[in-house]
Amino acid sequence: MILGDGEWVRAKDLPRDEASENLSLATKDSLDEAVEAYEKIHIENVLREVDGDRTRAAKILGVSRSSLYRKIDKFGIGA
Repeated sequence: MILGDGEWVRAKDLPRDEASENLSLATKDSLDEAVEAYEKIHIENVLREVDGDRTRAAKILGVSRSSLYRKIDKFGIGA
């Protein structure tokens, strides 16, 4: 359920989470930096969803396990 104080639902009426707050901060970054910021958040979310099972995460993300491991190292995920 979404509660708002007007006739229309606006962005301010929607619940905020850490990912959306992090993404909103990326508006001053280059496109490459913004894509990387989103990619890191998405990988972290998928890993959390599968309780850290990197094989399952790689399958969900549509990448090889070795690619996922490289991205985890690149972004410092779980460090």
